[in-house]
Amino acid sequence: MALAAAMRITTPIANITRGIQRFTEGDLAARVPVSTHDEVGQIAHAFNRLAENLAQRMEELEAWSRTLEQEVTRRTNEIRASRKFLHTLISPLSGTTSDWETIAQEVLEGAEAVYCALYHRTEEGTYSLLATRSTVECQGAITPRDTEREITEAVQGSDGERLCTVTWFPMRMKDSLEGQLVLGYRGTSLSRGFVDQVLSALTITIVNIHSFDILTRLGTRLKDSNKTLKEQHEILIAQKQQIEETSKLKSQFLANVSHELRTPINAIIGYSEMITAGYYGEITAEQTERMAAIEESGRNLLNLINTILDHSRMEAGKLPLYVERIDDLRKLVKDTIGRNQSLTRERPYSIEFDQPDFPVPCVSDGGKIQQILTNLISNAVKFTEKGGVRVTLATRAHDIILSVKDTGTGIPETDLNSIFEAFKQVDGSSTRRTGGTGLGLSVSSSLALLIGGEISVESTPGEGSRFTLTIPRQIIEAN
Repeated sequence: MALAAAMRITTPIANITRGIQRFTEGDLAARVPVSTHDEVGQIAHAFNRLAENLAQRMEELEAWSRTLEQEVTRRTNEIRASRKFLHTLISPLSGTTSDWETIAQEVLEGAEAVYCALYHRTEEGTYSLLATRSTVECQGAITPRDTEREITEAVQGSDGERLCTVTWFPMRMKDSLEGQLVLGYRGTSLSRGFVDQVLSALTITIVNIHSFDILTRLGTRLKDSNKTLKEQHEILIAQKQQIEETSKLKSQFLANVSHELRTPINAIIGYSEMITAGYYGEITAEQTERMAAIEESGRNLLNLINTILDHSRMEAGKLPLYVERIDDLRKLVKDTIGRNQSLTRERPYSIEFDQPDFPVPCVSDGGKIQQILTNLISNAVKFTEKGGVRVTLATRAHDIILSVKDTGTGIPETDLNSIFEAFKQVDGSSTRRTGGTGLGLSVSSSLALLIGGEISVESTPGEGSRFTLTIPRQIIEAN
């Protein structure tokens, strides 16, 4: 009886011991049979519940471990795909279709998508397709969306069957929308981690490549323009040389012709003066008037020839400067006015002269001063039908001021800056009432600069004009 009682106690304990040993050795299915409901049976039952709980927790841990391994594998694949994609981006690109196709293929594979399309947003706000890659026939059902936020929709085919899920990713750069990435995928297989990693780099690449393309086109255009300009420059140089040679020949011709014309005109003027003075006998009043007209016309023609000759010499750079001491400039001005009084023969006025009460000495080129004053007086009389022309001589510190004021037609303000240009006339039409070549003021302005002075003008249309010659009291011949 004692042995039987001992066996009833030791056998359950031995079973519990073997169960614990098997469990500790890794047999999570090990259990202890429960044969009694006493304290030993309760221990066996407690062990079995603990073993079941531990087995369940181990299964959960193994499942979680497998999930973590899958997630690590997925993330590793995303990183590997991102690195491969970024390597493609930093490779030398020229913006050609094949390069964009390569990038689209990289995105397709890295995102685990079945469809990929890259669009660039133009300056006009439309989308231009750069490249597309697909493993399903769904291109016709997917178009770009003009949106600044991410959109996801299901795309169905013509038969109503669901093709794939499509997400439109806007590609933004600061405050501007630069393009769009469209990805189609089955179920939830899209690798968002990969997309999040490469989207900003893809946006920058699109902007940079298109900027590079624009710069390349501009560079090519500038290169072509530079080549054209170079060719035009060479043509212009040849034309300039030809024009300079022609101008030189023209100036030489005008100088020769003007010189040949001055000799007989001087003779005409001289003989006219002698006949008028009675060197060849008495002449009638009518003949005197006719001889005065001949003399006036001769002087006008001589002045015109001198102007043309001086213009030609200035173009050729051969107009000499004759510096002399002038004891009293009043006499030179008075003589010049006297020679030009005949211009007012058919006018109801004569040229008036205002001068200081003291001599005005200077060191200058008297011939140039006379020619400038003659041109200014001739113009004043030419455009003054009534009223008068007044010449004023004044001094100021180291300067001498000669002004010619008229009450003629005046000069429009729009023409004041151009009247000193060669061949420029306020009225250049063939029907104008006044004569002239349009060289008088141009030559006078150049002569004024030659003797160290300048000519200015003030004018009011309908009231008249004032031309003012300002020259230094003394010039240096080197000027």
